[in-house]
Amino acid sequence: MEKCDKKETIIQAALELVAEHGFHGAPMAMIARRLGLEQGPFTVISTVRTP
Repeated sequence: MEKCDKKETIIQAALELVAEHGFHGAPMAMIARRLGLEQGPFTVISTVRTP
C-alpha cells in the first residue's frame, strides 16, 4: 500500500468513527482498532501544515 493510500485509509476510518460517535467519542485507540492495529502505542503523523 502506498503512503498516500495509508493516509487516506486512516482519515476515512477517523471520519467514520467521528460521524458515529462524535469527536470525543472516537479516541485514537478506537481508530487503531478499526484499522486492525495493535491497541498499544502508535504514532500518527499530522498531515495538517500550518503557514
